[in-house]
Amino acid sequence: MDDGFSAPACCLWLTIEPDSGRIFVIDELYKAKQTQEMLAEEIHKRDLLYAGRMITGICDTSAFANVGLGQSRAAVMDQLGGGWRPATKGPGSRVQGIQSIYRLLRGSARDGGPALMFFSRCERLIEILPTLPRSRYDPEDIDSNAEDHCSDALAYGLQYVGGSTFREVSISFGDHPGLHKAI
Repeated sequence: MDDGFSAPACCLWLTIEPDSGRIFVIDELYKAKQTQEMLAEEIHKRDLLYAGRMITGICDTSAFANVGLGQSRAAVMDQLGGGWRPATKGPGSRVQGIQSIYRLLRGSARDGGPALMFFSRCERLIEILPTLPRSRYDPEDIDSNAEDHCSDALAYGLQYVGGSTFREVSISFGDHPGLHKAI
């Protein structure tokens, strides 16, 4: 999740098709002016819809910052059943995340089909992703002043696809046994 209050928060639900390795982004939550309680409630509803329970998620590290108002946004959402883990960030991680998105968009899954697909419910992500402007300072990066909440949320989720930190859950969603959440 790319957290935000004045700026929109974006939460994405991803699933991996085991045989092909294809990643599906099946849903998005994209809203501004949401308290952590409001955001947690909406996320909880969708988790129950897809998995029948809360799903552990990946969250922007800014949500874990204690800004002097008591607990962080992530801590409050965790108390409401969220189970958030911070995204891995470091020098060059934003560029690596963007490159992962582009690589998957150009690449193919093990069966020769697309490596990354989006369900129509991901309206904002589908609208924004193809139009992200490049940074004029770093051609490998996107413009940090652009509306990058969806692409950041997607990059946070994709950084875990190949590793053991993405947890498989059983869902009744066609032939897609693993569901993951990135916020």
